[in-house]
Amino acid sequence: MGLLRVGTYNLSGAVGRARRFYGRLLASTAKLERARAGALAAGRLLAGHDLDVVALQEVDVARAGTRCTDQPALIADALDHEVAFVPLTELDLGGWVSARSGLSMSTRTPPLRSFAFELPRRRRLRLFSRRAQVVDLPVAGRVLRIINVHLCHDDAELRARQLRVVLDHARQHGPAVIVGDLNTSPPATRCVGMLEAELYQHDRCMEALLSCPGLVADPRAMSCLEGGPLAGLATYPSDHPVLKLDYLLLVDPSGRFRLGAERVLAVGPELSDHRPVIATLEWSES
Repeated sequence: MGLLRVGTYNLSGAVGRARRFYGRLLASTAKLERARAGALAAGRLLAGHDLDVVALQEVDVARAGTRCTDQPALIADALDHEVAFVPLTELDLGGWVSARSGLSMSTRTPPLRSFAFELPRRRRLRLFSRRAQVVDLPVAGRVLRIINVHLCHDDAELRARQLRVVLDHARQHGPAVIVGDLNTSPPATRCVGMLEAELYQHDRCMEALLSCPGLVADPRAMSCLEGGPLAGLATYPSDHPVLKLDYLLLVDPSGRFRLGAERVLAVGPELSDHRPVIATLEWSES
């Protein structure tokens, strides 16, 4: 039996609920130190789970004066992984302070290929881009594609469009594992009093997922998508999770691969407002 251990974590800058935005030099220098400490803590946490692939969202590379904190590199070093970073937001505040935030993927095995593709986005927000990050890995004599995403949270129609683009790409280039923060929560969490209810009122992402040929997930996660209970798979907010925003999904019409049980790590808000999720991809060697 072949195994590939995969994890995903919306790191939110690894500064807990503190403001991540970098402004004046002195304030930013202090934030850099906190962001560095948070990244080192996240690296230690993830290194304890022997992961082959780690996908991160809202991970930062920031500079204040001569000091720099490169969170993707710090975490990859803790894992002894190779890493690729895709910035989605880039800010330059007068040359002395700069910050880039985006997606990173680190892998134990050097990837065959690493790139990003564009997702639909609002035209008016030029500072913010939406892209999906891709790495291709050699697995079981085939190319396995890992797609790391962070979909928009405040526009249900746009979020569904982004997800359809990702699913179409996975179908065309599979087998593919889709990981990341989809910013959509299963039907069991949707009620009048739910957290941020208005953001999910017109959400159509569950329909897109369930209509995707070859979609595979942990049976408990698939039950959630179909309207069943969360069964301990909620990931947000990290101090008392009631929504499932973070996913590990497989698109494999061939049926050769399967995803093992998801595990949501019980990590509080010290690092992020999300909890990390890990799962094992399995396949027969014969």
